[in-house]
Amino acid sequence: MKREREQIDSTPSVPAHHPLTFVLSFSHSGSTLLGRMLNMHSRILCVGELMRIKEALKKDLRCSCGDRIKECEFWRQHLPTIKQKYGLNYRKFTPKFYGSLRTASQNEAIVDLSKTKVFRTMTGYFSHSNWKSESAGFIVLLRDPRGVGASLLRTNNKGLDRFLFRYKKWMKRYQELTRGRKSNVLALRYEDLCMYPERELKRVCQFIGTAFEPQMLLQANETHHFIHSSTSNYMKNINELKIDERWRSELSADQVRRINAVIEDIDLLKDAYPLD
Repeated sequence: MKREREQIDSTPSVPAHHPLTFVLSFSHSGSTLLGRMLNMHSRILCVGELMRIKEALKKDLRCSCGDRIKECEFWRQHLPTIKQKYGLNYRKFTPKFYGSLRTASQNEAIVDLSKTKVFRTMTGYFSHSNWKSESAGFIVLLRDPRGVGASLLRTNNKGLDRFLFRYKKWMKRYQELTRGRKSNVLALRYEDLCMYPERELKRVCQFIGTAFEPQMLLQANETHHFIHSSTSNYMKNINELKIDERWRSELSADQVRRINAVIEDIDLLKDAYPLD
């Protein structure tokens, strides 16, 4: 369970630049790892994929703490309000909603890992006057597409064609986002987070508007309360990070060639993962 505010000796409170920050990525790109690290900060609350809470409850998925969401010590405090006031409808999750959750949990910034779900609602968000005046931030988290593809092929049997179609579609959308919103968008590579965690977390903290705290490097030391969280055990209980490059032995030469063609076709990926 996250430590109580009064037990932490940290920097003086200052308003966050982006008190509401969303992580946009494709599945199997490291968002849960990033979320755990951010949730270690004394002034940041990460809620996992909160926009998928209705789906999580319907499927009886567990909170990342291991308890059923309805029985989780954290979500029991907030679930009644989310049900009664918002009907579990993520399209009603406005800045005011996130702000109330942030305040109720005594934090200064809140991070949502809902990935593509966020992008699906962005037209509604930014056409709404409340969103135009809010300092919402967006972290576009990238991972080597070959690693993403290998992870997906390892966990489901939907095939490479489906992955490439969906991945290319979403990467083009994220590319447009990074081009159009410079001040409130931060691009981050999963590989850099694993290789240089302190450096990259300092970048993220600067973006959010708070100071880096060393305990952010110890993401395995706390119990987190994430909605619709990844169930992968990879690096779940360890603090020593390493890049998952199993794709090198798992993908065929033809699969690598086809994924490389997608990298070459999208500038956002080509810049992040230049091919030799």
